[in-house]
Amino acid sequence: MGIPVPDWLRLRRLGPVPLKRLRRDCARLLADFDIPADGDIHHFCAQVGARLGRDIDLIPMALRSTDPTGVWLSTRGGDYIVYESETSTPHQEHIIAHELGHLLCGHIGDNLDGTALELLFPDIDPTALLARQSYTATEEREAEVMAGVILAHLTRGRRSRPTQNNPSHADIARVHRSLGRTDPTAD
Repeated sequence: MGIPVPDWLRLRRLGPVPLKRLRRDCARLLADFDIPADGDIHHFCAQVGARLGRDIDLIPMALRSTDPTGVWLSTRGGDYIVYESETSTPHQEHIIAHELGHLLCGHIGDNLDGTALELLFPDIDPTALLARQSYTATEEREAEVMAGVILAHLTRGRRSRPTQNNPSHADIARVHRSLGRTDPTAD
């Protein structure tokens, strides 16, 4: 089962879609997915790939400062999201979500120049890949809004369960008591 073409793609020819509607439509499209309970973007990409019947491979790569921080490449056999490996985890997640946004928004690739392909995939025939050298401002806006909605959904999953990095209410209360303060999480 594929992903439905968002309404705003059909309406784009009439001009930019208002931001509020774009956010609402992105959220509606994501509502069909089960957001992973662990909030892991890698698991979410696997779920999107399964829905599309295509593999989505995430490839961390140390990129030069003149390179883009992320690239979505589509081949006959699957999709690849290359992202900057030498940055923080939240930034990596944002890059992945943005590139996934291009895929979910149905942006169509064009031929990537040989230099970029050689950098990213030195052993692959350039004619086997589709990618974008540049997107329109409208497409970038759509991918960025989709990334924000994806990350908001994933973050909600992370906050809903305590982890070492996400203390429980009991942990927070204990810290406040040790400081002689009232626990703000108490009902």
